[in-house]
Amino acid sequence: MNVPAVLQAFPLAICLAAMGIACSIDVPASSPARPSALSQAHPGIPVIEMRRVSAEPAALVAEVHPSGWQVFPGSGGAVVSPRGDVVLQGTKRRPVVAVRPAPGDGDLLVNFGSGNYGIYDVRGKHIVDVPKIHDRFKDASVATWRWMDGDTLVGVSEISQPAVQPMYPDGDVLPESTTFLLFKPYLDAETVYVLDVPDPLLGEVVRLEGVTADGMLQLGSVSPNQYFGGPPSKILGVFEVGGHE
Repeated sequence: MNVPAVLQAFPLAICLAAMGIACSIDVPASSPARPSALSQAHPGIPVIEMRRVSAEPAALVAEVHPSGWQVFPGSGGAVVSPRGDVVLQGTKRRPVVAVRPAPGDGDLLVNFGSGNYGIYDVRGKHIVDVPKIHDRFKDASVATWRWMDGDTLVGVSEISQPAVQPMYPDGDVLPESTTFLLFKPYLDAETVYVLDVPDPLLGEVVRLEGVTADGMLQLGSVSPNQYFGGPPSKILGVFEVGGHE
């Protein structure tokens, strides 16, 4: 039997089906998708994609102290509610540095310094600590975290050479790159995600310029020597977390 040349490259079952002979076909399992460069750079850490929704700058939400609350920093410091109740006291191991409420006067994100953060309700009940991540990334600083929306935190870790990287809080080191992180404390208290942010301009780094009222991130490209206090060279856009092209 002469089999058409176009069918010679196919399995026998497909050839028989093409000639009208009933047969069954075993379909091999599909190959897994090729991992992204970011996944390969951080094996074992899940990656979340981002989708740019606007190229123009947006109105950003300012980080503020909880309305009516008093925050006394330091190891002997305290967090005092509007009613005058001390809901949290600093310790030598966990000195109070700053407190930020979730949007809508929700739970409190407490910064204890040196990359230590905890989430507490407004009565001072501990909910969860934010996982430390700098040991998972080569040459990374401790992450700084802020609320992205009412139940999600976004963090940034700066990458620099170990030879010039002091231990916090000895001083700021100009980063060579940045890694963006996401933490969903109410869904998973252990998993930290890496965000697939866009590339900066050549020789620059990506900086978080702020968060919009609807929980989107505005990113900028900035030269390292402007990272801690200068305007970005370019606004990369406003991005939705978890979007797909």
